[in-house]
Amino acid sequence: MKDLGSARAGLNQTEQAEADLIEAHTILVTVRGEQHADTLACAQAIADFYQAWDKSQPGKGHTETAARWLARVDSTGTPSVAEGKIP
Repeated sequence: MKDLGSARAGLNQTEQAEADLIEAHTILVTVRGEQHADTLACAQAIADFYQAWDKSQPGKGHTETAARWLARVDSTGTPSVAEGKIP
């Protein structure tokens, strides 16, 4: 689901991408837990998605949403993918 969401984001299918990414995160939390590397990578992908969306449609609250997703990654004490510290 995460890869599908990322692919759809690349095609500017933002609504479908958002739904796929959030569904992937929900599944990963249930199956692997909040702090699993795959779950954290998915949260990072969601944050990246919202940051990119904000660049194409600024002022619609996407930056704030991205920050909330980044907080999920950072609140675990694990550096974010954006910092290059999660493989």
